[in-house]
Amino acid sequence: MPVHPVPEHRAMLAVDVVDSAKNPGHHLNAVHNTLGHMVRESLAEVGLSPADILHLEPIGDETLVTLPSGTLGSLVDAAHRLDAACAHHNRWRKPEIRLRVAVAVGAVGDTPGYYAARIRLKRMLDSQDFRELFARCRQRDTEFLVNSALIVSDEVMDTVFGGDHTNLVRKGEFVRFPIRNKEHRSTAWVRVPGIDPNALKALTEPVDRSVPELRGAGRAVTNTVSGDNNGIQAGSITGGVTLNGGQR
Repeated sequence: MPVHPVPEHRAMLAVDVVDSAKNPGHHLNAVHNTLGHMVRESLAEVGLSPADILHLEPIGDETLVTLPSGTLGSLVDAAHRLDAACAHHNRWRKPEIRLRVAVAVGAVGDTPGYYAARIRLKRMLDSQDFRELFARCRQRDTEFLVNSALIVSDEVMDTVFGGDHTNLVRKGEFVRFPIRNKEHRSTAWVRVPGIDPNALKALTEPVDRSVPELRGAGRAVTNTVSGDNNGIQAGSITGGVTLNGGQR
């Protein structure tokens, strides 16, 4: 049986608009067109021309770009330009746009199709962990608007920052981030412009969903009250209430 050759390694950039479905219908085309413009302009600003692009696949509120592997560092810089484009757009235009961005590298054929490297890229971009992290970053931010978040694979991190391959983005801006999505388990790295890496590291701590959120009812409280105790009101209390030194 003939053996199929391994496809060339390619650099891949995937961009997804956060919560685009919440926009009214008449805004959806505007979001789609704006995303396409942002991606093309960001690539051009880091020196990548349309001739460098092997595949560009806009799919609704997502765009997937495939380029030669030698452009990997420039793609990471392009993510920085995308954040700036988002900030400028959101300052002057509606609807506002927030982006999740992923960069990966892997074996991808010459024609569009399903490749393991692309599947891993999508698993990374769409992971619930990454979605929730971006949401926490947006909730935390009070001084600056968080416009985008970038996630890159371990291989991208090692390759790009193993040499002098970026002009705009630095290794120290990333935080290690384990992700899970279906059967996919891997270590990735995240960068959120506007969030200090130390603060970002704290936000990457996993959320323990096994502990129910306390709503204020039925909490164990120990209360100490002095005086004649008149006019005291309390909700549902479990635990000791100490009155004038005596527990009841």
